[in-house]
Amino acid sequence: MNYNFPKICYADTNNNFQQAMHAVSEADEVVKTRNTAELDMEMADLLHSCETYFRIRERDGADVDEIFAEVVEKNTVRDYYK
Repeated sequence: MNYNFPKICYADTNNNFQQAMHAVSEADEVVKTRNTAELDMEMADLLHSCETYFRIRERDGADVDEIFAEVVEKNTVRDYYK
């Protein structure tokens, strides 16, 4: 997988459930934003947290590219891509 952000220390120490909960906390920050600049930063933080989740999954042996391919296939069937 190609990542947008550098690897952070939690990719080596958190488990996938801990990181998922961190992503939820970042999503909570998104809904609390008051302007576009804050929203941009919090959305980027959320993306970084999600990327860290997938780094952890790779560390634990998951084929993240296959996970993404399955999501694309599922969403193609749902006709989400136009």
